[in-house]
Amino acid sequence: MSDLSGIRVAILATDGVEESELTEPRKFLDQLGAVTTLLAPKPGQIQAMQHHEKSAKLKVDQVIAGAHPAQ
Repeated sequence: MSDLSGIRVAILATDGVEESELTEPRKFLDQLGAVTTLLAPKPGQIQAMQHHEKSAKLKVDQVIAGAHPAQ
């Protein structure tokens, strides 16, 4: 495994995202030391899915329109 300390990763998602396709890679990146940010078109939460069923609501860290690159 590599050390990703200091690396920032933006995760873009919206309602209907497959829960495991967002949460598992995010967990892996976090374990390697990356700082992940969930960006979505609207503030609050997005509705994740497990196949065709609603699952967890995921907290949005930042709205896409307000996102800015690292400086």
